[in-house]
Amino acid sequence: MRAANDFHKALRAATSELHTELDSLSDLQVFKGREVTRDTYARALVRLYRPHQYLEKVVSRMLDSCGYQYQSRAAALEKDLSELRQPIPEQPALSLFDVQDSAVWGYLYLLEGSKLGSAHIARLLHRNSPVALPTLFFAEGWTDPSSMQPFWQQSAICLDSSAKTEQAIEAACKAFHFYISAIQDGCLSPELLN
Repeated sequence: MRAANDFHKALRAATSELHTELDSLSDLQVFKGREVTRDTYARALVRLYRPHQYLEKVVSRMLDSCGYQYQSRAAALEKDLSELRQPIPEQPALSLFDVQDSAVWGYLYLLEGSKLGSAHIARLLHRNSPVALPTLFFAEGWTDPSSMQPFWQQSAICLDSSAKTEQAIEAACKAFHFYISAIQDGCLSPELLN
């Protein structure tokens, strides 16, 4: 378990500033319960949809070789958008690329880690919104840090060298840059993940 803890600490340190930058994006402030309306919420979900759906597709191609069970939340996000009468954003015709097994753990860190704050976000939205909002995407998140244990355990098995661990950490940073760019600019730049 020590290797998992070391990986966890290294990932947190490497992505701390990027995580803060992502959380501070103006389009996502609605998730903190600020200026919540159906329109601001729908706009934030639309901004989040494209990078989330694309990264899930990239990761899903690698899951069999990683021996890890990831539960996609893209369908939940689509249901929330549909309930808001918001068209599902079309994904541009981007090719999916192959990633190294070690890199997928960095991508999964962002995807799985985002679930940790989901229950808190759902509570803020329910408490601060003057109207009922669909929060299926956030409701499918975990409620406590122990939910990450399967991720930490499997990543410790797969990242069995310092080189693989560094590749995973680099991939996590790239995933944060990918999200930040997509949410700020409204378009995907998959080359940020390579």
